[in-house]
Amino acid sequence: MKTSNERPRFRSVPQPFPRAGISAALLTALLVLSTARAQAHVCGDGLFDGTDPAVETCDGTASPAFPPSAPASHGPCRPVGDSCQQCTFCGDGLVQPCEECDDGNADDGDACRNDCTLPPSTTTTTSTTATTVTATTTTTTTTTTTVTATTTTTTSAPVCGNGMVEAGEACDPPGSPCGAFMGVCDVNCQCLPTSSTVTTTTGTTATTTTTATTTSSTTATATATTTSSTTTTTACSPQPENTQAACTNMQDDDCDNLIDCADPDCATVTPCRPARKDPTTVRFSPGLDRFRSQATLDMAPVDVTGARVAVLLTNPNGAIYRGVLAGSALTPSANGTIYRFRDTNARSGGGIYSLKIKQHKDGSGYTFRVESYADLSAATDPLMLVQFYVAQDVFITSPAPWTRIASGWRAPKDH
Repeated sequence: MKTSNERPRFRSVPQPFPRAGISAALLTALLVLSTARAQAHVCGDGLFDGTDPAVETCDGTASPAFPPSAPASHGPCRPVGDSCQQCTFCGDGLVQPCEECDDGNADDGDACRNDCTLPPSTTTTTSTTATTVTATTTTTTTTTTTVTATTTTTTSAPVCGNGMVEAGEACDPPGSPCGAFMGVCDVNCQCLPTSSTVTTTTGTTATTTTTATTTSSTTATATATTTSSTTTTTACSPQPENTQAACTNMQDDDCDNLIDCADPDCATVTPCRPARKDPTTVRFSPGLDRFRSQATLDMAPVDVTGARVAVLLTNPNGAIYRGVLAGSALTPSANGTIYRFRDTNARSGGGIYSLKIKQHKDGSGYTFRVESYADLSAATDPLMLVQFYVAQDVFITSPAPWTRIASGWRAPKDH
């Protein structure tokens, strides 16, 4: 039994310490820090190589701070904590909450200005002039009456993304925030160069009544109408399709009817990877036609909820169908491996009816499934291509002819 005067006995265990140089703990910490800096992109860390646009499209603390593809008219790089979207800039081709548009080029005279705002509103004035001349001969009396009516209609520039189809827009689905569109709408609500018609109509009516001294009378009526019509057409203005922004914007920038990865000009700019196992059909119906497609996309994991997802159907004549969604419109599963979107109104109103993106268990890629309803009457050529977009990655089917079936078209499986 121990007494209160006895001291507790402890065994001394020697601890291994390096005798000289850097400690093992410090060396491990430096290795972890170096690996993290090599793998991660952080806004404001002074590092920018343009490989992770989902995190940053520029970095004002780096040199260079912008990608080589940025147009000469680009805006400043937004700093860390910016209320709009940090480490982005006007001209990167991605529409941010504080931007009305962003087409990624230096043309200040197209549908999107170089400060990422829409052109000012326009005013259309239509004038109608009517002239009535009445001449009555009993003695000799002439009465002339001229009436001029002017109608002025003021039309504001359309706001793409406000849920209302306005002049100059082909569509604008309800509830779509700026940058998140459904159905056949692209990022500009199809605000492509359009034709404008100004019609001026002038009508002149003259009535002459002559009464003789006898009981007989003669009435003559003459009507003259002159109509002039002037049509002004804005032709496609070719722009180089050889930048990252131009090769991922779902537009025919160089006016050759070949869009993004379907255009050989993008072969050396955007890594256009194949879309595998893609059973795709186009079914014509009395109402809206149906487009249904599926593909396997081999790619590294990305933050789907923070990315753009889209699908594009084309043939040698240009675009047949575009469907675009912001990743935030998709609902993730509890484990974050499946993302879904559904709009039951699309069957009657047009747009994306359902979209599902499922990550592979081994993390090697995703399965992309989409079903949409739209006017697909332009699908008349068997040489059709489907492109799938996830963030800045673009995947395209191989150019094999489709098969004409009773209800529409079927693409060859895994082509």
